[in-house]
Amino acid sequence: MGRIKNHVTIQDIARELHLSRNTVSKALKNSKDVSNETKQLVVTKAFEMGYSKLSPALLKQFNVEKKSNQNKSIVVLARRESSIFWGNIIMGISEEINKYESKLQVNFISEYDEKNLILPVNFQDKIEGIIFLNVFSKKYIDEIMKYNTDTAVVFLDAPNDVYSIADYGDIVILEGVNSVKTITKHLIEQGMRKIGFIGDITYCKTIYDRYQGFLNAMNSAGLELDESIIAVYHPSKRFYDASEIEAALKKFPYLPEALVCANDDIAS
Repeated sequence: MGRIKNHVTIQDIARELHLSRNTVSKALKNSKDVSNETKQLVVTKAFEMGYSKLSPALLKQFNVEKKSNQNKSIVVLARRESSIFWGNIIMGISEEINKYESKLQVNFISEYDEKNLILPVNFQDKIEGIIFLNVFSKKYIDEIMKYNTDTAVVFLDAPNDVYSIADYGDIVILEGVNSVKTITKHLIEQGMRKIGFIGDITYCKTIYDRYQGFLNAMNSAGLELDESIIAVYHPSKRFYDASEIEAALKKFPYLPEALVCANDDIAS
């Protein structure tokens, strides 16, 4: 990915072209004191560097046109059971990609596709970037990257073993420890002592971190953890299905005074 430089100045352009600042300034003003060859060089370089004060007339005169990104595709991969939260994330990605006139391709991956290493249709075409919105198996990620070895990749969240996918691209982890510690501490300050937790901590780093925040708050308050009202195991739908939450609650010997949930869906 190219470097983006903000606030490009005439001096920056002059330095790149080994010209004087005065010559570049005159060229950008279309002065008769500068040859057309030098103007062409300056205008082209200024455009490449993202100089913001280039006049449309000057660009047109020296045939410097904005290159279209229409053939560039950014692919978003998400799980089919994704919540409204992830839908809002996709909308944000779409709005940003539209600014650069690129194409957004959203693919919802089923558990069957993931298990059988079935890639989305046309996925072997040229792709500029891939954004993984959810955590997928290492085997599935490996299969995808076979066809996209030079593609820019961003993971939003990761498995507990973050380094297992670190070589493929950048990883964004949402802060979870301190935020959930604060939530749990607030409940404790309200006089609650029997506090439970629900969330599949084996699924991803984010949920694992949130559970650590819960444990931290309980330990800091000197409260004994009652594991009978803790559900951190791995159900098939990762507690995204209401029936799995109901089943977990039925296993509790009593209803806790409060429940700290790994995400909004479980809380709802």
